Amino acid sequence: MDFEYLEHTADVKFRAYGSTWENVFRNAAKAMLEVMTDTSILKEEKEIRLKANASTLDELVVAWLSEILFQSETKEIIFKEAKPEKIWEENRKWYVKGTAIGQKMNKNMKFKTEIKAVTYHELEAKEKNGKKYCQVIVDI
Repeated sequence: MDFEYLEHTADVKFRAYGSTWENVFRNAAKAMLEVMTDTSILKEEKEIRLKANASTLDELVVAWLSEILFQSETKEIIFKEAKPEKIWEENRKWYVKGTAIGQKMNKNMKFKTEIKAVTYHELEAKEKNGKKYCQVIVDI
């Protein structure tokens, strides 16, 4: 299982899993993008470089997903997927770099839900029993 949606009264809550933090972040992006649209019908026409940093791994999850939303809105691209290439810690700060690929937005696209923001509420990025996961709530 790459990700699962969890019950939440007003917003969308999900948990993403992976054997590496890169896999977790990729699956978190997948979960978020699927809230917005059916990514399986999107074309791979445009690629954008992404990077983010934060003080903690938890905060890096929010920074990564927020960067995806920011680039989508400012470049008017709806992303099919976002792939982190590298996640690392250096001098007590966390970094991620990667790419997102998708297509230009147009009037014929069908959107499911607009995401306003990625929140810090109930945010987690943990390793438990050798398995990595993050939990995120997005404001819709």
